Amino acid sequence: ELEINFDGVEMARVDLITSNVGFPLDGKLNGAIKLSMPEGKASKANGSIDLEVKEMNAGNAKELPIKLPTGGTFKLPRLKVGNFNINGEAKDGVLKITKIVAQGGDVDVAGDGRVQLREVANDAHLEVNLKFKINDAYRNKTDVTKSLFGTPGSKAPALIDLDPKMSKAKGSD
Repeated sequence: ELEINFDGVEMARVDLITSNVGFPLDGKLNGAIKLSMPEGKASKANGSIDLEVKEMNAGNAKELPIKLPTGGTFKLPRLKVGNFNINGEAKDGVLKITKIVAQGGDVDVAGDGRVQLREVANDAHLEVNLKFKINDAYRNKTDVTKSLFGTPGSKAPALIDLDPKMSKAKGSD
């Protein structure tokens, strides 16, 4: 049996998260992970996750550094994510993520997915679908955000739309 309860854990102090996400995150983590692992195997786990990060932000106090494939970094203003929730149920070693949602900030996030659990956490297989909507206030925040995401109401194309992969993934909203 594995039960982990979080009560106001400072996200910025959890190095594992920052090293895997690639940029600083802050906010207060609350909730629980509860798993029953027959024979001590995560690959047979059953249980649930119910996590919330209150007042989540991406980036340090001023900016959000994005690492480019070329090796440099691109800097955006700090992104207020708002309250971020993840909920899911595990059955027979498959964690079905039923809800990923963030609202109340510069971006709205919605998603779901699944994790094939393994005995070694780094061997777990993750499949997640995420939908992001950058809100107009953030798009209009600086010249950089206007160029990258497009100025609200403008007919000029956003830089992000010039990438065929990003353009293909973009929804009507």
